[in-house]
Amino acid sequence: SFRVLRNDRYAVFCFGFDIYTILVDCLTMAGFNVALVPFIWAKNTKSTENPLSMYSNSYEPLLVARKGSPIFLRPGRSNVLSIPVVQDRLQVVQKPTELIKEFLRDMITSGSTVVDWCAGTGSTGVACHELGMRSILFEKSPSMAAIARARLGALT
Repeated sequence: SFRVLRNDRYAVFCFGFDIYTILVDCLTMAGFNVALVPFIWAKNTKSTENPLSMYSNSYEPLLVARKGSPIFLRPGRSNVLSIPVVQDRLQVVQKPTELIKEFLRDMITSGSTVVDWCAGTGSTGVACHELGMRSILFEKSPSMAAIARARLGALT
């Protein structure tokens, strides 16, 4: 990611807390400046493995990393955003296009190109299309790549 990202740009990484330290170390070693306090997506859900003994997981953390010294297009925004999960999700970790569009509006201008290394169902591509941006998507899973292609193909 660091090598192909232009200078003075952002990168956003979804992660689980079990790999937080490893991810921060890897991103830092690659050359990124990492905001150590994660961005929090409040999902407004109540899922847990054991509701009798554990709190429900109602948020996901994301790390915002910088290459160079980019600035937000909409400065002063909170690092907590409440957007409900996608109903009728195509995969369990699918991110809402509205969440992705919030990052895009903060970080890049219309006409820019966005790269998503783990495209999943193509939500980043859909968000880019809706905001007049180009997207380059990579997905390892053939079944997820097929879903992403179908979603994006329906937009043209």
